[in-house]
Amino acid sequence: MHRRLGEVRRSAEWFDLSVVYVDDGSRDGSRDILRALACEHDWVTSVVLARNFGHQLAVTAGLDIAEGTHFAIIDGDLQDPPELLPDMLQLMLDEDAHVVYGRRRARPGETRFKRFTAVGFYRVIRRMSGLDIPLDTGDFRVMDRSAADALRGMREHNRFLRGMVPWTGFRAAPFDYDRDVRFAGDTKYPLKRMLAFAANAIFSFSVMPIRAIQALGVALFGLASAGALVSGGVAATNVSVAGLVWIAWLNTALAGLVIASVGIVGGYVHRIQDEVRGRPLYLVEETVGSTGRAAPPSPPHLQEKELQT
Repeated sequence: MHRRLGEVRRSAEWFDLSVVYVDDGSRDGSRDILRALACEHDWVTSVVLARNFGHQLAVTAGLDIAEGTHFAIIDGDLQDPPELLPDMLQLMLDEDAHVVYGRRRARPGETRFKRFTAVGFYRVIRRMSGLDIPLDTGDFRVMDRSAADALRGMREHNRFLRGMVPWTGFRAAPFDYDRDVRFAGDTKYPLKRMLAFAANAIFSFSVMPIRAIQALGVALFGLASAGALVSGGVAATNVSVAGLVWIAWLNTALAGLVIASVGIVGGYVHRIQDEVRGRPLYLVEETVGSTGRAAPPSPPHLQEKELQT
């Protein structure tokens, strides 16, 4: 990875490349290698996290520390070729976009199950969230400073960067490429982590599960009410209705009320989640002219970074 990034840096004549390596609590000696690389090259920064915090937080740590006008996110397993970064940056400039994301045309080396679940997941979360989340993509992307600063301003712990970037609404362009086979090692995303990742994405960007619970409760209560009316109509014709039927309708109505109540509570909890998540109320892409009041200050962690700079 370092050798190929170095070749990209040497071949780039129109931009300067620096690299932040983030070691997410590895136990295989990677931190010693990265420390040596950082000491040897002035364009390399090595960051070692105290423990394994997960991929999304490791990427966030890199973005918080990195400096520059444009930023790229790329994994270290070489499935996403570093040689594509100049072309992605050029596409961003040509398209006047804030984000260029890698869209995978081929995924060699991955099982059918992984490909099938990935295809299904992105289509489900896209529909459930209402966001324009690109299909068949990962975190491999290039962003300008405005998009990177927007991500830095979101300090939520349960992060789903592939949804957070589209949430900003900044102009984005796809970059189609063929993914390579993993250079070495095994994936650190087994089924358990994949399910947790999917659940985090759904609960962070979709209120649909709460609405489904609410709809289920209302439907059960409506069914019980209709059944009770039918049973009452039958009883009015002097046809006896078994007591168990009335008990069944009563239980169904109570179950509907309980489920609907849980859904209502969930709706309030979702609003609390929105407030404590700390996402900005809005993001300004451009301001022209000098009229109006000044924009609100940067988040505290960005103010500190600006003072240090």
